[in-house]
Amino acid sequence: MVPTKITILQRMPLNRNGKIDINYLKQMIENDYSLDIDNTISGSIPANEILAEKVRKIWHQLLEVSNLKLDDNFFALGGHSLLLVHLRHKLYDEFKFDLNFEQFYRQPTLAALIDSIFTNTNIYNGKEKSNYYIDKQTDKFDQIDQHHATLLSSPLAYSSIPEIKSVRFVNLREKACTAGNLYMIHAIAGTIYPYFGLVSAIPQCLNIYAIEYEFHYPSNSLVELASFYAKNIAKHSQMKPIYLMGHSLGGILAREIAHFLHDNDKNDAVSFVIMLDSWYHGIDNLRVDTVKRYLQ
Repeated sequence: MVPTKITILQRMPLNRNGKIDINYLKQMIENDYSLDIDNTISGSIPANEILAEKVRKIWHQLLEVSNLKLDDNFFALGGHSLLLVHLRHKLYDEFKFDLNFEQFYRQPTLAALIDSIFTNTNIYNGKEKSNYYIDKQTDKFDQIDQHHATLLSSPLAYSSIPEIKSVRFVNLREKACTAGNLYMIHAIAGTIYPYFGLVSAIPQCLNIYAIEYEFHYPSNSLVELASFYAKNIAKHSQMKPIYLMGHSLGGILAREIAHFLHDNDKNDAVSFVIMLDSWYHGIDNLRVDTVKRYLQ
């Protein structure tokens, strides 16, 4: 059987799930269109394929790995917390997409990230994503919601944000029957994402919660912040044994939290405190205004 027509493709068109886009492939064959991004002047290519290529390029720049596959794991390829920060910045610069660290640690594959960007960014202007194609000469990825971008890039008016009276505990692992609760306290940067890598190494008998710093927490001093955390932890623990862990500044806060819990007649509530790469020379010597300037 001799074919009557041969269409040469530089690559197969993919849908947002990484599978071959059959409908667009048929359209290409009918129109005798070769998918050549570098040489084609007119025509259109699937929006999700452009997005996937851009995300692959960012991963390649950060991880220095070629031939990336959709099921590749960011951390298995050498990604770490510092590269994760760079990844977040690059994704925001490219797509105005704010990477959620908690979600990414749970689904760190290339496919999951592409799907999350495709689903959550505002670059499709309300059109059906499965049928929407981007013209090569007018890349719609450059057309973002300017108002939203302005809000994200503008400095926060911290003084205008009301103080709140409760902590948002991030659930890293929770089970019905456990020996107690482990609370991980943020370091000076205020984030908790470095702790995600420790979860699998912690005994399964513990629930794990993390506390991420918010500027509207009452914190005129670190002592006040530790007291605020201690009250919330005591309420949240529901009389279960309390374990505390913190890295750097988080270790100092964990130690102070333990003191507050001890002073409030919870002598055996704190089973132990783990201070990772921390120091102690008196918490009153630490300047909270300096910490806040660093975080800004």
